[in-house]
Amino acid sequence: MRRVYIGILIVLFSSNLLSVCVGEDIVKQKRELHTQIVIYNLVNGLYLDEEQMKFILEKAEEIDILRQKLKSEAEFYASKQIDSLLALREEAKKEAPQVPRELAKEIQQNRLSIENLRKQYTDAVDEATKEIKAQLTDVQLYNMQNFQPCLVPPKEFLRIGQASSPARLLKVLEHIRAIPQARYENRKDEIANRFIEKLSSKHPYLKEEQLSEAKEKFLQIIEDVRSLSDVEFILQKQSIADEVKNIIDKKNPLRVDVDKKIAHFLLHPQIIPVLEEKLSERV
Repeated sequence: MRRVYIGILIVLFSSNLLSVCVGEDIVKQKRELHTQIVIYNLVNGLYLDEEQMKFILEKAEEIDILRQKLKSEAEFYASKQIDSLLALREEAKKEAPQVPRELAKEIQQNRLSIENLRKQYTDAVDEATKEIKAQLTDVQLYNMQNFQPCLVPPKEFLRIGQASSPARLLKVLEHIRAIPQARYENRKDEIANRFIEKLSSKHPYLKEEQLSEAKEKFLQIIEDVRSLSDVEFILQKQSIADEVKNIIDKKNPLRVDVDKKIAHFLLHPQIIPVLEEKLSERV
């Protein structure tokens, strides 16, 4: 548990350090470019027709307008909430605080107002998701379900996203086995971090604790791999590769259902310029 906690701290520290070193604007631009590339890959892989693109664009624009409107309203209530909390803090400083009834009521009302705005947004997204889903073919829904976010799609686009090749995994494991012990001890954390970077790129919705857990599992697997004799590795390498692949492709919680993917990608603000560009090319 302590190792997982330390792993989470390292990830958070590294993320904060990146922002400090290169600036928040550059980090934001990098994230936006990453998202745009993933969305381009998705749209290209879905083979949407013109009417479908127009429909999705319309829904994405509606949600984006609502998002901006509700964000402005939420900021208003959040500002009022801060004023109320500041007043509450002054009362809390007293040895015998007495919170005015109106202040308590105001704090509750602001909280409920923000929750109501959040519900308005999620309800609108759910409805738009259902409408988009109804416009997609069974093949497109299948591809959407199996979409794995990636920057570079595979050459053979039989499925959207990067497939986990058993042969490639076996080569990686064989390479790890061949690393001299001293060098391995110095590099094993780096090897695990590179694995997690790829996992995070493929599953951007994973939480930090899930990534830390995956890293621990991967480290344990490569430790076990190095402890095997050559004969044992030959006999077990396929099952070991499947174990690594299971970390990458694990369905629950590492994959989300098609509705959540539609909401996350096809209603994302970044899909608006992508579809506008695609439609302009067809004029």
